[in-house]
Formats: sequence, structure tokens, C-alpha cells
Amino acid sequence: MLKRAETLQEVSILEHLNSEELRRDPWNPTAPLLAVVNANDPDDDAAVLILERLQPYDAVPCKTVRDVVDLTRQLLQVCSERDV
Repeated sequence: MLKRAETLQEVSILEHLNSEELRRDPWNPTAPLLAVVNANDPDDDAAVLILERLQPYDAVPCKTVRDVVDLTRQLLQVCSERDV
């Protein structure tokens, strides 16, 4: 999966979350970072992040009621943190 990082700070945070120590933490939901491709322009802080795909595109995300409850809990958590 490709993601455009607008700032070097975003890249450094993602690299930190993908450190060996934090990667072993089961509560770390960060997608594994495979590579960082920096822009050719030295004045541009943007970079392209290459992340591991978490699931196949055609996979059904929720197979059980427990999956639906877990997804709902996570969505509500994100909404409450962002005041949506």
C-alpha cells in the first residue's frame, strides 16, 4: 500500500512505531513499514511510504459478530478522540 507523507515528522513517527521494540507490542496497530521513498526535491519534505497490505482487498472485514463489535468499538474510540 502506498501513502504520501506530507512532513518528515510523519515519517519519523511511523519509523519509530515500526521499531523492533514497538513492533513486538501486541497493542501496536501500526501497519508494517516496508520502505520510504523521499522526494527528489531537497526543499520538499514529502515522501512516499510503502506499507504492508493488512488484508486482501476482496476479503470480508467482519466474519463474526465479535468482529463487528470490535470494529464498532474502534470506530467509536476514534470518533471520540477526534470530537467527530
